[in-house]
Amino acid sequence: MDEHSRQGTGPPGAPTAGEAAPATASLGDPRRPAGFRENGRPPRPGGIAVSPASPDDLPRILEIQKRAFLADCAVLGDWTIEPVVQTLREVEDDFRSSAVLKAVGPAGELMGSIRARRGGEGVYLFKLSVDPALQGRGAARALIGAAEAALPSGRYWLKTRSGNEPASSLYLKLGYSKYKEEEATPALSFTFFEKLVPDGARGGPGGAPSPEAPAGSRARGAGRPSPCTPR
Repeated sequence: MDEHSRQGTGPPGAPTAGEAAPATASLGDPRRPAGFRENGRPPRPGGIAVSPASPDDLPRILEIQKRAFLADCAVLGDWTIEPVVQTLREVEDDFRSSAVLKAVGPAGELMGSIRARRGGEGVYLFKLSVDPALQGRGAARALIGAAEAALPSGRYWLKTRSGNEPASSLYLKLGYSKYKEEEATPALSFTFFEKLVPDGARGGPGGAPSPEAPAGSRARGAGRPSPCTPR
């Protein structure tokens, strides 16, 4: 079942609360304060650290995920899409079968997360979620880069709701290419993206090998597809 396949309509309720390879990405100038702005814009990116999530992080990760995907609910007129109604138990299942990474801001705030899973088609990146209050500061870019470094592969793939221009633009800037469109329902289509990586360029930063996710947050099988919606 994909992330938007639980169909239904109804008014939005209050969102409820609620992998991992040893990869760390520190971006920007850590000497700049968290609220630093230049030309009226928020810092891009500054002092964002990406690291493996722990079981204690999962309720907060789910809470942010639910808020991040409410924008898709509004577009679709459906407040029961899978990322919004997912349970903590299901997130714990993802944690056991996938790599789950979190992005933490310079003040120690949890900004967002991403999940990654290795399968026969390469590494699938999914449930990319950034707190709506902290979007536009580079967390989505940092999370994707860290996930790629954590799980070296010749191919990465992800998807987003068709018409999600901010997500599509980010993926294209990060070297992904569109390769297909797929209709899930009459109201919902997905755009799929992939990145092909030559042998010599695989691994962590600079092509250095990156270790696999540790036990307890392993990358296994392709699992069910789910779109990524960076913010």
